[in-house]
Amino acid sequence: MKKRMHKKQGLKEKGCSLLLVFLLLLGMTACAAPETGESSVEESSQEESSLPSKEDSGKPDNRRTTGIPGVYQLGENRQTEAELSLSESGGVLLYQFIRAGMSAAEIDMMTVDSQSGEELGQLSLKEGSWLTGRLEDGGFYCLDCDTGTLTLYDAQCRQTGTDQIGDNEYITAFLLSPDGTLACYASAMNGQAALYDRKAGAPVDVSAGVYTGEILAWDGTAFLFHNPEGSLYRMEANGTVTDVNRRPSAHLVSPYLVETNRRGYILRTTTSPELQFFAADAENEYMIAGSPDAMAGTTVDGLLKIYDLKGTRYTDGLDLGQVRSVCFAGDGTAVVLAGTSDGYATYVLKLEELTYTGRFSYSTTESPDDSIFQTPSGDAELLALVDQIEKEFGVQVFFDTVEDDHSVMFYVCPPTSEDVRLMYTQAVYDYLSLLPEGMIREAGEGQELWLYISDAILEDGEVSSADGFCSTLYGHPLIVVEGIGSERYFSEVLAHECMHFFDNHIAAQWLEDWDRLSPEGSFAMSYQAQISMEDVYYEDPAGAYFLESYSKTFPTEDRAVMAQKLYASYRDGKLYEGFSSPKIREKADYLCRMLRANFTSCQNAEELYWEKYLTE
Repeated sequence: MKKRMHKKQGLKEKGCSLLLVFLLLLGMTACAAPETGESSVEESSQEESSLPSKEDSGKPDNRRTTGIPGVYQLGENRQTEAELSLSESGGVLLYQFIRAGMSAAEIDMMTVDSQSGEELGQLSLKEGSWLTGRLEDGGFYCLDCDTGTLTLYDAQCRQTGTDQIGDNEYITAFLLSPDGTLACYASAMNGQAALYDRKAGAPVDVSAGVYTGEILAWDGTAFLFHNPEGSLYRMEANGTVTDVNRRPSAHLVSPYLVETNRRGYILRTTTSPELQFFAADAENEYMIAGSPDAMAGTTVDGLLKIYDLKGTRYTDGLDLGQVRSVCFAGDGTAVVLAGTSDGYATYVLKLEELTYTGRFSYSTTESPDDSIFQTPSGDAELLALVDQIEKEFGVQVFFDTVEDDHSVMFYVCPPTSEDVRLMYTQAVYDYLSLLPEGMIREAGEGQELWLYISDAILEDGEVSSADGFCSTLYGHPLIVVEGIGSERYFSEVLAHECMHFFDNHIAAQWLEDWDRLSPEGSFAMSYQAQISMEDVYYEDPAGAYFLESYSKTFPTEDRAVMAQKLYASYRDGKLYEGFSSPKIREKADYLCRMLRANFTSCQNAEELYWEKYLTE
């Protein structure tokens, strides 16, 4: 992504509510410190508790019909003003009641038998940063992020063990395997995924250092995690790290399901070498849960739909209230947490008793019925140039969207003015002509690159700080660039976004080695963070590692800014002054080697434009 440096840096994460639901299933982050047993309940009784009282808990074995075939309510509706999450393990439900304060939050936890509705135990957490998750046989764990102290509990909320994760570092991401033996985590110290063997009481050496933005799931043999740029990785018990999926726009719903943009879902990407896609029934449908026995839950217009992925069928929408989470228990049932006007209700779904009315089919390619972009139109010269770009480079240029809202990914991208389309399209052709023959097709790995020339990109009704962005749409690589400024700046932004596109074809080890060319902890791994000018060229020309402060957001932005400046150097006929810094020059030389090593089209090229002034 290329952003205007004078504007506030920020990227709104669309679909964050979907991601939040998934995170709640894996482990809730909040501020608290644990107290167990009766004493903890007595100590917290001085404050208003967010747990329902025993009198409100309903009668045991009170699982009653609702009038919807296969849907049963467990207990009565309960009142609470707290935020609430629910997870299931071994027939035990874990409710987490979160009451947020100004700078902290309190969590009350309650375990309940999913068959009888009987309350099994309570636990209060207070004042600290915590990550929680489930264990086998109904247990759970709580990790103190400030100290790295891990505490394990059984289904009755009784403490069963403790351990130390890291060296008193602040833990930013954590997940424990269901049997409690392996811990995958990342600390604020270096941000890279690490592995700890609780049986051996020692860390496990990992094969590659990869920054992690979020540890997502345990798939039965390995941990799955995203790096901050969105690629999916697996870390096996022996520390082997492999790159699973370079789809930065994809969202992992479960170890078995990845949600792609708007319509398609990938089935079992981590256990099957062949991707399988199926289209959601509605465009505004969002997947919120998946299970190893090939069931999935989605929400559309406030209704819950259940998909049987083996039987290729789905239910009509189930009106259960405000669905907050769905937990597939693995025994033919699913548990649903739904919000009510003053609290919550819990439902048990017997999956074979549900009424399935819809059918769907799989394909091995993600191909929607139509594109969100309009077929280009205009004068003959423009259309001839658009056609030439597609034939020569495998790039389809668009200027407008099908829908009137002009929504593209996270942004609103209105069509660019007709009177400048030819100028920017010519700039596209001129830039692509500088690349070695076949490089775009090689980077696309068989998929045509879609390039949308937009008017000013909008975010929340205002002009965004982004001048362009790179993503994936319907399986196609996508680049969006604003066509509102000079032809020269448009081309620089295009060079920036193309570097992001090239990243997807570069082997993981090369990208990981890139990180080692900068001081440890240099990258903020966030577009929202305040970025310091330390090690930036303008602040320290002789000792700088970065051309701009924006280079310090993510490693991919570091490379993209460098690619942009190398293109500017080519246009100017002289090397940009920032490359006079020895450390920056070292990174530029590495970038050149990386591109030649990873692209067959570059390996035998006599001259590559980005190398021209670096070798003189």
